[in-house]
Amino acid sequence: MEPTALALLRSALPPTIHHMVVCIAPSFARGDNYELYPKAAAGVCALAASMDIRSVLYVSRTGVYDRKDGSEVSEQSVIEPKDARVQALHDAEQRMI
Repeated sequence: MEPTALALLRSALPPTIHHMVVCIAPSFARGDNYELYPKAAAGVCALAASMDIRSVLYVSRTGVYDRKDGSEVSEQSVIEPKDARVQALHDAEQRMI
């Protein structure tokens, strides 16, 4: 995240934040695409680090598992990105670790 964007965002928030919940939802009507996920995740990490936020809960999507057959997934399920959408979701999750 650019220093000026980070400063602007920090100025709009309370001075002390202990915990943050993050839900990223691109607006396809606005022209967003899946590349937004890792970029937004990186911005969240920068913000959290600059504000000494204790914990960040990242609400991901089961779409990262790329299952369209209704099968169950768990944290132990293998993620095998085969397209840009799944790769972007996976990259965003990895940035949050």
